[in-house]
Amino acid sequence: CDVYLTINAEAQRLAAGLMEGQRGAVVALEPSTGNVLVMVSAPAYNPAFVLDSAADYAAFTQSDEKYELNRALQGQYVPGSVLKILTAAAALDKQVVSADDQFSCTGTHEVNGATVRCRRPSGHGTIDLEEAMVDSCNVVFAQIGQALGPEEFRKYVNAFHLLDRPDVPLPAS
Repeated sequence: CDVYLTINAEAQRLAAGLMEGQRGAVVALEPSTGNVLVMVSAPAYNPAFVLDSAADYAAFTQSDEKYELNRALQGQYVPGSVLKILTAAAALDKQVVSADDQFSCTGTHEVNGATVRCRRPSGHGTIDLEEAMVDSCNVVFAQIGQALGPEEFRKYVNAFHLLDRPDVPLPAS
């Protein structure tokens, strides 16, 4: 059986370095093929250390760091800002917004009785789509999501296969 690695060594080293001392995961896929270019789970550990003694193994398995959890494959995360990419793509595709549109961010926006908050308490003021994407402005993307509507959003979620069951035979946390 041949094994072909698709990891980009330089990008993998960069991601591992950026995650040093952090808790989380970095995954980069090649969209056209699904090839895994980067996969980092942090914090990392040296597997040889775990085998040094029973006490080391016990410390490893009882650590709050949860080293044995592969956060890239087994972690369950709220999608958060990743959905901003989908929202922008769908809204641009449906011509609900254009790249030149200007939005108003005052720091909060009401959606069905819930308050969406910008990470900047006083807001951005007037901001365009590119700036909203770069700065991950929750208020602007709430406005865009409302303009797009839930049915169109759902269509794009399905078109992007975001609710498909992954073909990864590992249990999730």
